[in-house]
Amino acid sequence: MVKNCSHEIKVIPVLWERPCNGVYKLNTDRSALNNPDKTGGGGILRDHQGKLVYAFVVPLGIGTNYHA
Repeated sequence: MVKNCSHEIKVIPVLWERPCNGVYKLNTDRSALNNPDKTGGGGILRDHQGKLVYAFVVPLGIGTNYHA
């Protein structure tokens, strides 16, 4: 067991940058509930004004956060 372990919370601001006019931007991510357990992924497609065009999620089966 680890003694005297501190958990520091670090906040990292994230900013979505718009693509050029007439261009779409696809952002994706994936995750795992535990390690190993259910994994999944998803994405969102936005136009140059930031308007939602399409969004999706997909189950990826059982795996680790490395495989997700």
